[in-house]
Amino acid sequence: METLLTKYGAKNIVRQILEGKTILTAELKVQNMKDLVARLKTIGRAEERSMPADHDDGNVSLVIEILNK
Repeated sequence: METLLTKYGAKNIVRQILEGKTILTAELKVQNMKDLVARLKTIGRAEERSMPADHDDGNVSLVIEILNK
């Protein structure tokens, strides 16, 4: 997953493993967010809780929760 995030320009990627899930946090350029979310949906279920406006510039903080089965 870190490789995928890096492909979309994510920085400061941190992985935390908690009971029953893995949490990834990263900073991502707003313009790459839509493409990353579309790619994540091809891998598995993805829920968008808050998406920045398409016209925003700069970076957003991203949190990805991966549930362990």
